[in-house]
Amino acid sequence: MIALLAATEIETALVREAMTGTATARCGRFDLTKGRISGQLISLLHTGIGKVNAALATEAILSQRKPTAVILFGCGGAYLDRGLQIGDVALATEEIYGDEGVVTPDGFLDMQKIGFPLCSNDDVSFYNHLPLHQELHAEARARLRAFLSPQGKSLAPGPFVTVSSCSGTAELGRILAERTEGVCESMEGAAVNHVCLQYGVPLLELRGISNLTEDRDPERWDIPAASDIAQQCVLELVNDWANVEKAL
Repeated sequence: MIALLAATEIETALVREAMTGTATARCGRFDLTKGRISGQLISLLHTGIGKVNAALATEAILSQRKPTAVILFGCGGAYLDRGLQIGDVALATEEIYGDEGVVTPDGFLDMQKIGFPLCSNDDVSFYNHLPLHQELHAEARARLRAFLSPQGKSLAPGPFVTVSSCSGTAELGRILAERTEGVCESMEGAAVNHVCLQYGVPLLELRGISNLTEDRDPERWDIPAASDIAQQCVLELVNDWANVEKAL
C-alpha cells in the first residue's frame, strides 16, 4: 500500500479521479480515501495546512496502516535563481525546518547550534535537516525527468524548506535560500518527514511550483497548473510502482 498525502483537496483532484473502487474510512480525526490506481492499493489523506496538521495526519495514518512508502505532494514556492519556473517540479533530497532555532543579533542559530535535536531514529539525532530515502529519490528522479522533459518542464532536485511563515518578499526568500541552499518551500514537508523517520517509512516528496518567492503578488501565481503537474508526476510513479519500489 502507498500512502498519498497532500495538504488540501485542491491538490488531489486528478489523483482522486484516477482512483477506482474507492471507500472512505476514519483515520484518527481524519477522513481517509482508500482505492486503487493501476492495481496499486492507495490510501489518500488530506493533512491540512501547516506543520502541526501535517504531523498529526501522518501520525494517524502510520499508526494504523503500514505503507511501503509515503508520497507527499502539492504546491510549493520556488526560491529565485534555482532554475524553476511556475509549472515546473521540485523533488526533495532532504527536508529542512526553516524556522526552528533562534534569531540573534549575529544571525540565525539552528537547533544543532543551540544543542537540541528535534527527533531521533536508531540512535541518530536529527536537528533541522531531515534526510529522505535516497534510493527512492534517485529512482523517482530518473523517471520524472523522462516524463517531464518532453513536456518542456524542468525537474529540480534539492533540499526543501518547511516554514510557518511563507516568504512573501524577495528579501526573505533570498535569506532562507542562502541559509538552507533550498530549492523551494512549503508548510508541511519537514513535519511529515519527521514522523516518517520515527516510523521508519520511506518518504518521497515532490511539489509543483505555483509561485516564486518574490514580493507577494497572487496574480502571478498558478496553483491549478502546479497542482496538476504534481499529480501527473504522482500518477506516473504509481502507474510504474512495481519498478519504482525496487529502490526500497
